[in-house]
Amino acid sequence: DRCVGFFDGTDLFIARPGDGYQRACYCGHKHKHALKFQNVVTPDGLFLHLFGTWEGRRHGMTLYQESGIDEILPDFLVIDEDQYYLYEDAACMTYLWLEAASHMFLTHVQE
Repeated sequence: DRCVGFFDGTDLFIARPGDGYQRACYCGHKHKHALKFQNVVTPDGLFLHLFGTWEGRRHGMTLYQESGIDEILPDFLVIDEDQYYLYEDAACMTYLWLEAASHMFLTHVQE
């Protein structure tokens, strides 16, 4: 009812990079070379925020912290004193403006 977008990280898989970038771009979690992006997409498919590219070895929370979006979202998602939020995967930290599926499910079950 108050979800206004989707927060996600995206891996763009690449062939083995040259010029010394092979180790930096290797994502051990996916076992592939990649470049990473962070994005916020509205339900109608528009990009609200896009941050990247970063090396594939970086964690999604590193991108979140480096993007500075944490300083923008709290005020941006309060409309008429109502707190709206972005839906994100359970791997990220949750705030009032970032909700994960497991946290939403538990909230609705307890009500």
